[in-house]
Amino acid sequence: MIYRIKDWDNIYENNKSRSVDRCGFVCLPNKNGGLGLVRILNEPDGPAIFGIFVLIVEACSRHKRPRGGWLTLSGHQDDTAWTPEDLAMMFRRKEEEVARALDVTSSSQVDWVEVYGQCPDGVRSVSARCPPGVPEGKGREGKEPPPTPPASHDVKGLDWDRVVAALSECVPESHGARVVGEVVDSIRSRAPDSPTAYALAIIRRRGQEIREAHALEAKRKAYAKENPYPGFTATGLTAEEAREAKRQNDVRLKALEAGGEQKP
Repeated sequence: MIYRIKDWDNIYENNKSRSVDRCGFVCLPNKNGGLGLVRILNEPDGPAIFGIFVLIVEACSRHKRPRGGWLTLSGHQDDTAWTPEDLAMMFRRKEEEVARALDVTSSSQVDWVEVYGQCPDGVRSVSARCPPGVPEGKGREGKEPPPTPPASHDVKGLDWDRVVAALSECVPESHGARVVGEVVDSIRSRAPDSPTAYALAIIRRRGQEIREAHALEAKRKAYAKENPYPGFTATGLTAEEAREAKRQNDVRLKALEAGGEQKP
């Protein structure tokens, strides 16, 4: 499941911020009469929900440009998603509080956050293979219609049924839209003799890359859990001790990425 702050560019960016690679500030609306905010503040824990949402906005604003409001490590849709546990560690809050804030802000009543992939009842979900603004096409029975490409993805000679089957087999659903975009752009620029075979090769390669990236991230998280950076868990560290602890942790993480363990 991947979260995305809705309408990021129009609401949380301006001409100045769009030109800054990494922002030290973020634009936040100052109107207090919107129904979304009213509904949040009517909740018993409304102030906490709103405060966590602002922290999430600030975290997304620190991504490199162009920013899109994706709650992922790099701010790109195809990167590892931030989980409520990850955000709780970042904000020094309880995981339940962060999950609650995401549930409320992604509800149809508030609609500040979009959810890509499976999600709890009552949360407005957008399929990762169906970009915002393109209807998902599910009927009242909840059955998927035969796959048809959005108009922007209609490529002559491309067997869409086989592409969708390959995506389901090789690529996590949360990465589907990004991979389809790469496939279509590459076919249009290279004009291969067999668009379908070319598309399937790209999908399989990207699927392998995504799985490897997820496996590495899982190793990093497991290591961080077993060897937490003292700056996050201990008190009373001097600035010099904190820098040294961070240096040692960085050395170990680089060694982990390289496939081995190294002493600082």
